[in-house]
Amino acid sequence: MLHEISKLGRRMFVAQSVLDDLEEITAKQEVNLRRKGHMTLREIDGQLVRIEVTEDQIRTSVGALSELAEWLRGSCTVAGVLPAGETRRATNKVLSRGAVDSILLAKEQSGILVSEDLRLREFALADYSVSGVASFHLVGALCDRGVLPVERYDEVLVQALMWRYEFISISHKTILAALRLDQMAPGNRFRATVGRLSEVGSEESSVLDVLADTIRELVLLPLTLDRRRAALHVLLDALTQRGWVRLQGPFLARIEARLRLHPYGLRGVSAEIEAWKRARLIP
Repeated sequence: MLHEISKLGRRMFVAQSVLDDLEEITAKQEVNLRRKGHMTLREIDGQLVRIEVTEDQIRTSVGALSELAEWLRGSCTVAGVLPAGETRRATNKVLSRGAVDSILLAKEQSGILVSEDLRLREFALADYSVSGVASFHLVGALCDRGVLPVERYDEVLVQALMWRYEFISISHKTILAALRLDQMAPGNRFRATVGRLSEVGSEESSVLDVLADTIRELVLLPLTLDRRRAALHVLLDALTQRGWVRLQGPFLARIEARLRLHPYGLRGVSAEIEAWKRARLIP
């Protein structure tokens, strides 16, 4: 989304030390590229697992880093920051120079810090009174201004959910966008998006509304029976995490209300819910 973000019409700055950090990371990756790959440790299901990073993966990483650095130089004003005395030196012990200088630069320019790191944004606000946003919020601004089509925004929203971004509002349009991205068959995007609705923290009443609205749209979409059944089962599975027995009453009432004008569709959904309950051994 780099080129779209440039259309915001806002002057953007980048600290020189951020570019220095990128060059250092790129140099390390290029060393690994000459080695034709390397091994690393990654946490999977709470355990450290030794995995191989392939030559192609490293080459892709180097390309992305180079593209980012080129965009920063071409789209942003590269700037240094004024010395901050002992405070900066103390902060540098726990944060990179790029992180500290980005906060100081935002403060000098009376601007906003753009960072994917929520804790860094919280630190900037608490210690420097500098507000911050993630790049995802900039994409939302592009949509609000009509620069970005709603369909493209939904794609970005689904990708952000796949990357475990927090504080994202999910509607039935988001779920249907994930289904479209999965070629109208429940795949990783669809399952990941729906799965977020089962998490504690989202309001149950809103979750029931979103699921019911999605089911109404599934009835209206020209889907094969197998695909509609598979999608419906994924939606119902999200409710089992919250407690089907407790929620089935208000949930079924919402389904009936939304499909009142589609009795054939309502009968089909009701029959499929019963089949899903039998398959899951739910009374």
